[in-house]
Amino acid sequence: MALREMLLPMGLYDLSPDSFVSRELEAYGVGFALVEEVLRRVAEDSFVISCSGEALSRWESLLGLPTQLEVPLESRRETVLARLAIRPGDFTLPRLEQSVSGAGVKVRITENPPQGPLSISFVDTLLEYENWEQLKKQIQALLPAHLPAEFDVGILTWEMFDGFSLSFIDWDSADFSWQWFDINGHKLGKEGQHA
Repeated sequence: MALREMLLPMGLYDLSPDSFVSRELEAYGVGFALVEEVLRRVAEDSFVISCSGEALSRWESLLGLPTQLEVPLESRRETVLARLAIRPGDFTLPRLEQSVSGAGVKVRITENPPQGPLSISFVDTLLEYENWEQLKKQIQALLPAHLPAEFDVGILTWEMFDGFSLSFIDWDSADFSWQWFDINGHKLGKEGQHA
């Protein structure tokens, strides 16, 4: 309820449009509207699911994730939410796979007992990485320190590659590196990606 409507029944103040009290109430209204807008933005930006792109970048920075403005917001949100969902003791295979999605990748993890390293096979990527070292560093930060891991990058297959039916000149003009293909090649042909 506006201040004017609250004071009107009292009859104590001159609330005509040109009165000093009306002007003062109007100024209060403008100031409160600004405060309400700031509070609304703070409330939205407090939650990953509703925050702005700028606030999402702050979340990524806070969690040590690369900020990639060209990646869809939903993929970035999913990665941040996965990173925030990691709890102490999340060492079952399903929880490890879920934890690793906090690096922006979907993986399948296989145990190789006794004392063998974990085999990590990539299923999909949510974020784009420039090189394997950057991606491995993000994943290893989420795995238990005492467990060694092997990485299988077999996302892009030759059948997928042949399915694009592009000439060598077409591929070469796109200027992709082999590391880019290894990590992101499976996305070629999907919406927003082209050769």
